[in-house]
Amino acid sequence: MRALRLTSLSALLTTAVAAGCSLVNSLDDVKPADDGQFTSVTRPDAAGVTVEETGPPPTTVDASETSTTGEAFSPLVVGGEVASDGGVLEPVLTVLDSKSGREVSTRERMWVAGIAHDAPRDLWYIFEAATHFIANTTEDVKLHIRRLDTTTGAWTELSAVAVGPLVYYDAIGVTSERVSIVAHPASGSAFRLVTINTTNPASPVVATPITLPQNPRGMVATRSLSGTGGYLSFYNPGVPPATPPSDAGTEDAGPQPTPECEGPQGNMVCVVRARQYFLPNGTDVPVAQGSHTYGRMAQTGQPGFGSIVCNAGPDDVTLLPLADGVHALYTRPYLQPATSQLPLRTFTMSTEATAPTVLRKAAIDNARRLVFMVEANADTNLHAISLDPSVLVQRVSIRHSGQSVYYDPASETVFAPFNQGEGYTFSPFLVRGGPSSFNLQERTATTPDAPWTAPPDLRPTILGIREPLDLCQ
Repeated sequence: MRALRLTSLSALLTTAVAAGCSLVNSLDDVKPADDGQFTSVTRPDAAGVTVEETGPPPTTVDASETSTTGEAFSPLVVGGEVASDGGVLEPVLTVLDSKSGREVSTRERMWVAGIAHDAPRDLWYIFEAATHFIANTTEDVKLHIRRLDTTTGAWTELSAVAVGPLVYYDAIGVTSERVSIVAHPASGSAFRLVTINTTNPASPVVATPITLPQNPRGMVATRSLSGTGGYLSFYNPGVPPATPPSDAGTEDAGPQPTPECEGPQGNMVCVVRARQYFLPNGTDVPVAQGSHTYGRMAQTGQPGFGSIVCNAGPDDVTLLPLADGVHALYTRPYLQPATSQLPLRTFTMSTEATAPTVLRKAAIDNARRLVFMVEANADTNLHAISLDPSVLVQRVSIRHSGQSVYYDPASETVFAPFNQGEGYTFSPFLVRGGPSSFNLQERTATTPDAPWTAPPDLRPTILGIREPLDLCQ
């Protein structure tokens, strides 16, 4: 049995200023909310949520309070917004059946800042912010650890704890009985890695943070199969030199280091650096395992990341954007340096005035060995890239730029949610066929065998996917 992976892409989001654009990754451009600090006071229990205390058994939620048919469903957890009677957008946490779009839980008012699933224990990690789904840089985001009843749609809350200022909703990695986040600096400029011990989900323990050399643009978590913890891998493009290298042709220059970035300012191409941390059994403090370089990408771009565990692996999957719109797909054994500096395959995307280089965290169909990708600024397609270079890349229009992409194995659906203006949508696409002969079909209310009808007022921002224990079926 191979380790399961939850992948993360750590970057910050801001609202795009150009009409029709999605959310844009940029550390410098972030405009965090400047009001509302989360306190240690527990907010009132939401309707439809049971709080499980230590001691007496938890009370149950009347099934009549939830929207359910009494049959088991496949959960799609949604953090998003709905319009109030006065037209004001209000935050919401809810659950849909991924096989139909039917709402199956009572709506709860919450600014959802991140969602992750612990497959072995079927736990949900839901991160709550105070005033916006991108938390304030000094705000202690609250982690809710919950179970979901997939018959009634009711939540049982096991605990809630403040965990630090989460950078971004994909800066989350789940390992065995641990969940780790990238947090904003407490002071100075060093981003931090915070690990929460969830061995007892009713009493999580937040470990002392460690500092990171950079705010990682990619984060991949691999759980241990022999105990607690596992591995975390972080990815960044190389750092351009602070000053131009000295003239290597002069007699006193001496040997010059190989530059990590080359090319003109604003259009540099850099090597990619992978840093790995180990979460050993019996401790909550990650241990640095060194770093290595491989591949190249645009220094101002955003890479895509995922992981593959079926037929070969577990391997990290990296999608590295180059400055000219060509992209390279690499695979790397998660405990080893890249065995080759050559990509598994390259591919191109449709280009607008600017080459599409701001890729999103990838979604993976492990059974078909497919990588799904969207781009934030200059591309309006969903791309399906096989790890078999002989299989052609497929793309379908989603009619909006890429906010994020998810793959739900239970419904065999790729979701590319979008929440801006009046064009909000889940953009669900059914994956049909085998690994070498697959096709993508948009799901609508009239799709044969797989109709999709989501609540018309629900504007999705963040989705939570329930990962099965066996991703290879």
